[in-house]
Amino acid sequence: LAAHAPRARIVATDISAAALAMAGRQVARHRLAPRIEFRRADLFAVTDGGPPLGRFDIIISNPPYIDDAGRARLDPEIRLYEPEIALAGGCDGLDFFRAIAGGAGEHLELDGGRGGSEVIVEIGAGQANAVVAIFNRMLTDAGLQRTSVINDLDAIPRVVRVRP
Repeated sequence: LAAHAPRARIVATDISAAALAMAGRQVARHRLAPRIEFRRADLFAVTDGGPPLGRFDIIISNPPYIDDAGRARLDPEIRLYEPEIALAGGCDGLDFFRAIAGGAGEHLELDGGRGGSEVIVEIGAGQANAVVAIFNRMLTDAGLQRTSVINDLDAIPRVVRVRP
């Protein structure tokens, strides 16, 4: 994102210190470090001892979205090498979408800055309708009501975008 949005200031969060360290190495390699702040957090709850997360024009997430039964069916190259915390989305795979929708209103700039407030999340195959319903129900109070679904190159719905 930082490479394609040169004027953006980015706060990147993850619950995993190892994931943040790897991301930091990638950012340094691409000379993007001055514009990206790394924070250890469990979604919106800071776990690094620093100040609370503030408000943002855009919240983008690739949360864990594999349901409990689906994790056992993953290809071995994913199941055996990806940390479970990066995959496990709860019984129905939707736990993190509920949490993001529930907390996004407190962390979005309601005036939206120059580009408009929005939430963009990657979803698993077959989750589009459920994720759209979650965001429609929970973000109305924040003034975000339009949802759209973006397909990947194989025409599979893979992203939900919520905006005013």
